[in-house]
Amino acid sequence: MSAPDARATRYPPVEASPSGTPLPLRQCQQCGQLFAPHGAEWECPDCMAEWREYQALRRELAYPGLL
Repeated sequence: MSAPDARATRYPPVEASPSGTPLPLRQCQQCGQLFAPHGAEWECPDCMAEWREYQALRRELAYPGLL
């Protein structure tokens, strides 16, 4: 692996905000993926969606037919 390739994997590209300043990336506490947080998020959007699906399934199993 050449030096530019090593740098690209070590430091992933930073997304820019609408004003052009780079957004701070955070690492997901569940899967380790880097993402741009909105507020105080510590899980990436994929993990948050999976958690919501899990909670909906638990509610459906706990209260069948009520929801």
